[in-house]
This record gives sequence, C-alpha cells and structure tokens, in this order.
Amino acid sequence: MYQSNSRALDFTFPKLHVGKNFYVDFFAFDPASGSMRRKKYMLDGISGISNRRHHGNFLVAELTKKLLSGWNPFVNCEQNRSFTSFDVCCDRYQSTIDRMSREATRRSYTSHLKKIREYNESLPIPIKYIYQYDTLFVSDYLDYSYIDCEYTARTRNNRRGFCFTFAEFLVQKKYIESNPVEKIPVLTEMEKIRKDLSPEQLHRIRDYLSEHDRHYLLACYLLYYCLIRPKEQSFIRIQDISLKNQTIFIPKSVSKNHRDDIVAVNKKVIMLMIDLHIFDSPGNYYLFGRRFRSSQTRYNSKQFNNRWFLIGLLQGEHGNILTNKALDRIVKFSRANVDFIPNCD
Repeated sequence: MYQSNSRALDFTFPKLHVGKNFYVDFFAFDPASGSMRRKKYMLDGISGISNRRHHGNFLVAELTKKLLSGWNPFVNCEQNRSFTSFDVCCDRYQSTIDRMSREATRRSYTSHLKKIREYNESLPIPIKYIYQYDTLFVSDYLDYSYIDCEYTARTRNNRRGFCFTFAEFLVQKKYIESNPVEKIPVLTEMEKIRKDLSPEQLHRIRDYLSEHDRHYLLACYLLYYCLIRPKEQSFIRIQDISLKNQTIFIPKSVSKNHRDDIVAVNKKVIMLMIDLHIFDSPGNYYLFGRRFRSSQTRYNSKQFNNRWFLIGLLQGEHGNILTNKALDRIVKFSRANVDFIPNCD
C-alpha cells in the first residue's frame, strides 16, 4: 500500500506489463467485497508493439491521475460519489476555503476543518469514505468537543455550524444526498454579558498606555474617537492621513461597509501622532506594523485584540492587583505571543 501524509491509499499505482501480453493493471479497494481487487486493461487489441507501449504509458498516467483524485473503478461515480475518499473531499473543500475573500473566514474555516480531520485520525477506526460523514459521526465529534474537551456550548455550536456548512458543500457537489447535521440540535447558550467601560477604567487604561505603550494608545484613540475598526486600522497608510484637513481616508477595499470613507480626526489624536513622529515615515508605510510601529510591511490585525487581552490581564481581576490566575495567564500568553509583551520605548 502506498502511503502519503501517513494515510494509506486504497489502491496500488497502475503498471504497464509487456511480453507475450500487453496490459495495464492495478489493485483498488472494492467496497462491495471489503477487500482489494485487481483491475486489468488488455492492450493486445492495439496493432504494433510501439503503439501498445505508447497507449499503455498514456493509460498509466491517466489512471494514476484519476485514482489520486478519488476515483474508484468499482464504484459507479457517475451516479454515486459517496465512496469518494473523506480526505479527498476535505482537500477539495480546503481549496474552496482558500478562495474565500475574508481572511478571518479563511482562518476560521481552515482551523475547523483541521480539527475535524484530527478528530477522525484519533479514532480507533477512522472513516474512509465521505458517505460515513453522517449524523452519528458529527454528533460524536460535537460530544467529544463539548463533553470530553469541556468546551462551552457556544464553541460546540460554532463547530456544529461549520459541520453544517461543510455538509452543504458535500450535498451541492453530490457527495452525499442530504445534510446530516440538520438533525443535530443547537445547545442553549449562556447569554453574553457586555459592559461598557466605566470612566475610571478608561482613565486607568489611558494612564497605563501613556506610560507603557503610546503607539497602542493611538490605536485605542482611533477606535474610541474615530470609530475606525482594528482591521481597517491595520490597512491605513501614512499617506491616507491628511494633517491639513485632519482626516483619515478608509478605502472601500478594506472598509467593512465596502464604501470609501473619510473620517474626521480630532486634535487630541493628531497631536499624539505628531508626538510619535508618525509623519516622519514614508507615505507608503502602514500606520500600524509590528508592535504598532509604522512599517513598510502590513501586520496581522489580530495583534490589536491580543494586545487588548494582555492589557486586561495586566490590570488584573480586582483593580490593579494581579491574581495568581491572572499572572499564570500572562506568562502563558506572553510565551506564545512575544510581540505583545509590553515595552516602554
């Protein structure tokens, strides 16, 4: 059995045999018998040895290509694609994910698909064919997430949502007849409680950032005063900022509402930009690169949320006093996210 990426393929590669008889043969898994079966193509009917050899080599190449794409000679794929390999279907959906426009969606879907594949590989008997992606498999996967891994109902429901979307893709491509996730209920979630920051908290965050990270303070100002979202901020270039008009241009290519927008900037924000020497950088530089410094290279917008998360840990759960739990989380987070460790430069 040929192995690729640690997964055994259910076929042997086609081979051309020459001699008294010319033929191409290979073995493939027959779902009906549950065993490997030989498939043979005779070439003796082609006149001329060179013609047989040429046709045989061409046939080997074509059969190899079809087998690697998930084709099985013992399944009528024209009418039933349910015996297509589970991994092949995952690879094809990953190709669809890679073409999605939103970076956050691509990242989220890729992570969800990876988790499903890892779960399948961890099973004593992993599923091999896409028809096995049924209600039982998905239900067991969600129970594993919710019960064994002790994730919240919200996380479990998010994973169910991805499983549903993946199943819709499979139905559309005729790999399965119906969506097996429809029968799986959504769990009741605890309501999210969002609270506005109090004036005292705002002052404490401002004082902390004024001392430790004024570049991130600028990002907070742009969100608080100008309502410019973190992802939109990550695309702002110095040339988009008009010092004369005190405005920032947000192009429709990065704007959430897909419209060009000119945002007014108040004097407080402009003065902070001047103090940070923002306008000393070339116009094509991004306002927020790595560590929120102006840079020629755009940096992932995830750094805005990561930095905010770390500020929450540094502020502690009770005023300015850090609990042992908060300290432990800071250590773990800082080790994994070196870019977001506070600095005073």
